[in-house]
Amino acid sequence: MASWIKIIQKNFPEQFFPNFPLYTLSRMQIGGRGGGLLFLRNSMDVKKFLKIQSENCIPFTVLGNGSNTIFQDRFYPGIIVKLKDEFEKIEKVGQKTYFVGAGVKINHLMKFLEEENLAGMEELAGIPGTIGGSLTMNAGANNYCIGDSVTKVWVWKKGGEETISPDFSYRKGVNTGGIILGCWVRLVPSSKEKIKKKIREIIKKRKEKFPLKFPSCGCVFKNPSKEVSAGYLIEKAGLKGRRIGGVMVSPIHANFIVKIGPASFQDFISLVELIKREVEKKFGILLDLEVVIV
Repeated sequence: MASWIKIIQKNFPEQFFPNFPLYTLSRMQIGGRGGGLLFLRNSMDVKKFLKIQSENCIPFTVLGNGSNTIFQDRFYPGIIVKLKDEFEKIEKVGQKTYFVGAGVKINHLMKFLEEENLAGMEELAGIPGTIGGSLTMNAGANNYCIGDSVTKVWVWKKGGEETISPDFSYRKGVNTGGIILGCWVRLVPSSKEKIKKKIREIIKKRKEKFPLKFPSCGCVFKNPSKEVSAGYLIEKAGLKGRRIGGVMVSPIHANFIVKIGPASFQDFISLVELIKREVEKKFGILLDLEVVIV
C-alpha cells in the first residue's frame, strides 16, 4: 500500500490526505482510519486518478456527504474520493434542462431552485446528501425519487467517460463500477413563493418525522415495497428504543439507528443483525440494508 500512497501523493500533492480518520466523514461518526482522502476537482483529475487506480489496483470508494455511509472500525486499505469544484456546479443547458454536478449538496440545489424560480425536485429538500449519492440509491421521499427528474447521467469508468440513461426503479439507482460525475435534469418555471413554501413545508415535516438531533446514517434498511415500510415492520417487532452499546433504534422513527453515546461499528452491526432476525421471525421478511458499509 505504501507504494501507491507515494504515487497518489506525487500526482495530487495538494488534494490527498493519507491515513485519514474516516469517522469524520460520516454523519454517524463511527469508523477507523483509511489509506487516504482524495479530492478530485475536475474531469482531468478523474481521468488521471482512474488510470493510476487501475494500474495499481487501488481500492476506492466515492463519498458524497456521508449521510448514508458508515465505516468499519478496522483500517480501510484504500482511498475515499470526494468530488469538488467542477462537480459542484449547476448550469442551464437547454430550455428546461440543467446539468447538476455530483458534488452538489441537496441543500444547495434547493437554494438554486428558489433563486432561479424553478420547480421539479423540491421533494429532496432536507435530505443531507449530494446529487451523486442520491443518484447511487435513487433517493427520494413522498412518492418521488431523483430518477423521476433525471434524463441522463455522466459517468467515468476505466474505459473513459460515458453518458447513460439509467433504468431507475424504486430505490434502485446508478451502479456504474466507476464514478458518477453529474446528471441532466428537467426543471420547470414556477413562482419563488410557491417553491419556498413547498421546500419549507417538506423540511418541517422531515424535522417532525425523523430523529435529526442525534448522529445517524439515515434510513438503515430499504423498504420491502412501496406498500410496506421497513420502519413499520421494525416498530411492530417491538424494537423501538432497543439499544446495544452507544447506538439505539430511534423511538421517533424505527428505521433510524441513532448514536446516543460512545459507539463502535460492532455496536451498530450487532443492532442491525438483531433487527433483521426479529423482523424475519415475526413477518418472514428479510430486510436489506440501504446504508452503505465501507
